[in-house]
Amino acid sequence: MFALFRVGLIAASVAATSVHAASSINVLVTATIAGRCEFLSSAAINIDFGRLNEVSGEQIKTANTQFWCTQGLAYTLSRGLGQNANAGQANLKSDSNQLLPYSLSVSPTGGNGSGQSTPISATLTATISDASLSAAAIGDNYRDTVVLTLNP
Repeated sequence: MFALFRVGLIAASVAATSVHAASSINVLVTATIAGRCEFLSSAAINIDFGRLNEVSGEQIKTANTQFWCTQGLAYTLSRGLGQNANAGQANLKSDSNQLLPYSLSVSPTGGNGSGQSTPISATLTATISDASLSAAAIGDNYRDTVVLTLNP
């Protein structure tokens, strides 16, 4: 009888464990990569023509900067006309408020990013024409500030 009781307990415990069923659900893991672009340096870019006079001839100076954009992100690089622009013409302005017309270009103006480990170089080219120098008034500290904008 004791053996029969024991077999009954074992059968009951097996029956009790087989009643429990497993349950599962999927776990979805997601992420969003936000595209962005950044200049490698926050320092101002300086283009210095030095001392000039009316017979210096056309002057061209360049400066470079670097930036990166997220892999595959389309970007544009543009520049404003500067603080001393007049009728769409960029001007350097002296301490005595004399204006000296100049042009500023940037290259490239657009493209696609290749990620943070692959910086993109941009060249800024400033030009003062011979005609502008010939008509320039004597003045110290001709200067302008132009905003260079990198848009993703």
